[in-house]
Amino acid sequence: MRPIVSAPDVQQKFILNMDQTPMFLSMCPHSSLNLQGERTVNGRRTTDSGSRFTVTCTVSANGDKLKPFLIFKGERSGRIATREFPTNPYREQVVLCCQKKSWQDGVNMEDYVDKILVPYLQEKANGVPCLLLMDDFSAHWTDDVKERLEEIGITPYKIPPGCTYLVQPLDVGICKPFKDQVRSKWWQWMMDQGADRYTFVSASRELGTKWVSESWEAITEVTIRNA
Repeated sequence: MRPIVSAPDVQQKFILNMDQTPMFLSMCPHSSLNLQGERTVNGRRTTDSGSRFTVTCTVSANGDKLKPFLIFKGERSGRIATREFPTNPYREQVVLCCQKKSWQDGVNMEDYVDKILVPYLQEKANGVPCLLLMDDFSAHWTDDVKERLEEIGITPYKIPPGCTYLVQPLDVGICKPFKDQVRSKWWQWMMDQGADRYTFVSASRELGTKWVSESWEAITEVTIRNA
């Protein structure tokens, strides 16, 4: 990313990197600890196998963070999106949407452009170059997405396969500490449920949104610039 960041005609705040990462509302480990010699080992488990959701993160070369874009499993205009999301107390800190498999797709990508990138670029003067670094995931590169990016003055830059560790700061040094923060909050929540219970339902979408919002807020400008 360094040759791009040092380009004299592009301000660092308008060099953006986006990436999506999977998360879960239940994050049980695959192993447990117990005293040696005991005949019975109680294990904790969660009951919901559909707890996966996707978080799309965006940062700039100067250390700015854009809102996280969360994709939960559900119908795009179904009950979760129309009834639950509008009452989520953390909806101002993130953008919430649904997809039937909780994946990023072309339609959600267009929503991402309009709800995440457009507000950030409102202060951008006409004619100021803006770059968006993305991997080669197909949903990032549909004709509609590329057309929408062109309309708002963003030049997409495709990171070649196998090169994200070289030029994608989110992949290199940001997503791991971010996800570690979320996992830590899940662990604390799980322990708070009480030691006498060994089966837990997944955390709620509202709680997952809270953890994502707080964990993203904890990522510092220094962490982003050093990634």
